[in-house]
Amino acid sequence: MGKHLIIILTEMFRRVGVEYKPELSQGERWYEAHEWTDEESDSFVEWMSDYLYTNSEARKEIMNFPHKSKKKCRATAVTFNLWFGWKTKTTS
Repeated sequence: MGKHLIIILTEMFRRVGVEYKPELSQGERWYEAHEWTDEESDSFVEWMSDYLYTNSEARKEIMNFPHKSKKKCRATAVTFNLWFGWKTKTTS
C-alpha cells in the first residue's frame, strides 16, 4: 500500500472517529463498517481533491493519468469515494 493511499485512508477514518490501521481496510466490503453524512462525504471529496492537486507525488501514486488539473483531481476523488467511501447515513 502506497504512502499517499495510507494518508488518504487515515483522513477518511479520522472523519468517522476511528484511528486508521491497515487491517481495518482489509477484506471484502471493509468500507461498509462506518457511515457518514452527505456533507461529510462531500467534505472528504473536497479534501482529497485538494490533496491530489497540491501533491504531485500523490497524483502519481493514485491517478492513472496524474495531470495537475482540478477537474481530474476532483473526478479521481469522487470515484474513490464512490468505490471506497463510507456508507451514507439515512435519515427517516
